[in-house]
Amino acid sequence: METFKNIATVVGCISALIFIIATINTKFSDWIKNLFKNKEKEEAQTSKIDTLAEKFDKYIASDEIFKQSLLEDLDVQKDFARDQCRNTIKDIFYKFCETKKIPLYELKIATDTFTTYSKKLKGNHYIALLYNEILKWEIDYTHSFEEDE
Repeated sequence: METFKNIATVVGCISALIFIIATINTKFSDWIKNLFKNKEKEEAQTSKIDTLAEKFDKYIASDEIFKQSLLEDLDVQKDFARDQCRNTIKDIFYKFCETKKIPLYELKIATDTFTTYSKKLKGNHYIALLYNEILKWEIDYTHSFEEDE
């Protein structure tokens, strides 16, 4: 009977050892699997971040090109507006230079145009001379708008 107990004890120990090894092995195996899964997740996130960084760099480059294009267009528009202001004041000057008498609304147009030309568009030209001459003229308060029609 003693032998039977010894055999049962050995079989029990072996079973317990197999259970412990299986439990430890499962936990160890799960830990290894999780470690690799985390590594794969990190690599996937790194890949996504790299892709987003590349797209962002391309967007920044295209945005710079777009900004440069806008600035060039704005320069063209400013030049055109400056020319328009210059021509408006020149036309007013030569329209009334013989009589040196200017209708109030024409003076108002010349003043607003010159303010835009000199302050906002930074125009610096002979137009200042023309405008300053216009300011010396007599203002015609009797000019009718009906005459222009």
